[in-house]
Amino acid sequence: MIVLGASCTRLRRLNVANCAGLSGRALAALHCPDLEALDAAGLPLADDALDDVLAGAPRLRVLGLRGCGGLTDDALSAIADRCPRLVELDVSACGFSELPVDIGDRLAELEKCDLSGNEFAVLVRSVAKLRCRDGDLDLSDNPWTRPPADVVDEGMDAVNDHFDDIFGANDESDRWPPIGYPATEFGLSKFRDAGRLGLHRDAIQAAPRSPFSMILRRRHDFSRPPRPD
Repeated sequence: MIVLGASCTRLRRLNVANCAGLSGRALAALHCPDLEALDAAGLPLADDALDDVLAGAPRLRVLGLRGCGGLTDDALSAIADRCPRLVELDVSACGFSELPVDIGDRLAELEKCDLSGNEFAVLVRSVAKLRCRDGDLDLSDNPWTRPPADVVDEGMDAVNDHFDDIFGANDESDRWPPIGYPATEFGLSKFRDAGRLGLHRDAIQAAPRSPFSMILRRRHDFSRPPRPD
C-alpha cells in the first residue's frame, strides 16, 4: 500500500473489497489526497485505522465498508467528521448500534445510504434531512424498536411528535418512507393511527417490559383494530 500510494498519487477510485491478507493498518498507510471512492468491504478495520484512512482522503465522496469487522459506533462519528462531502455510504452489516444524533446535518450531501443489517434501535430525527431518494436509504434488518430515551421520558405526545417530525414533513416526498422501517407496511401516508400503532406493537413485542412498552400499553388498546387513515 505504501508503494501504491507513492506511485499513484492521483488515484481517484480504489476497490480492495474482501482482499484476503490486507489489514486495516496496511490500508491506513495509503495516502491519496485525490481519492474519491473507496470500497473496503469485508476488511478487518479498527476505528483508528479507519480514521487514518479517511484523514488521508479528504476528497472522498463514496465509501463502502459493508461487513467490516472491528468497528465501533465511534467510527460513524469519524466518518461524519472526516467526510462531510460523502454522497454514498454503505455501512451495512458492521454491527453498529447507535446513530449520531446529528448525522443528517453532518452528512448533508449524502444521497445514498445503506444502514441495513446492524443493531440500530433508535431512529434519530436528523435522518429526515438526508437527501436520499428513490429507495436509496436502506434501514432494513435493524431492530428499530424505540424512539430516543429523552423523547420517551417526555411521554406519548412527545413520541408522536418525534415521528411526525421525521415522517410527517415528507408525506409528498419521493424519498420516504425509507426501505426496511417496520411501520412502512402500514403505508405511512401521514404516519398516524395504523402506522404508528403498528410500530408500537413492534416495540412491545421486541421489549415487552421496557418503559416505552409500558407507556404504549397504557395509551392503546391493541385488542381493537386501528382506525384507517
